Amino acid sequence: MFEHQPSPPNQDPYGLYRRLVEMHGQGVRDVLVRRLIRRCQKQSVGLLGDAGLKNLWEEICIAIRTDHPMRDLYESHLETHLTALVLALPVLDQQTLWLTTYEGTKYATSPDWTPGEEQSATPWPSLKPSEWPLDIRKVAIEIINDDVLYECVNYDNKRIRAYEGR
Repeated sequence: MFEHQPSPPNQDPYGLYRRLVEMHGQGVRDVLVRRLIRRCQKQSVGLLGDAGLKNLWEEICIAIRTDHPMRDLYESHLETHLTALVLALPVLDQQTLWLTTYEGTKYATSPDWTPGEEQSATPWPSLKPSEWPLDIRKVAIEIINDDVLYECVNYDNKRIRAYEGR
């Protein structure tokens, strides 16, 4: 009576699959950001040792807010630690994070585009996740730019206010 009609592959007329990937990816990003912040909060201050700050996270927040000359060094530190956290995730979560990046979205939605190539070697993105061109470093950088820097700018406590003279 009711026969199941399989839908053609790659068909998501309402964007539900894409939304599910985005929601899961954002959940994983949120967990990673919290872990990164906690990791930095457990480390003692570095370059601004006598500034009255308690930990490295507070120091990074100050460096980001004030455009400190060593800001690139702090961002590199964040990238190194976040890359390690991403690599520690299950492969499915890594792939989900990559699909939510600009490069991953472009790969998944453009049949003739492969990152770093003019002409695609295959006519369509591979349906095998093991063949996707994951770039964990780019995943980490995008999370830093979209999520971690936001947290840095919005993090506040009495030590940071004192350092900023507020």
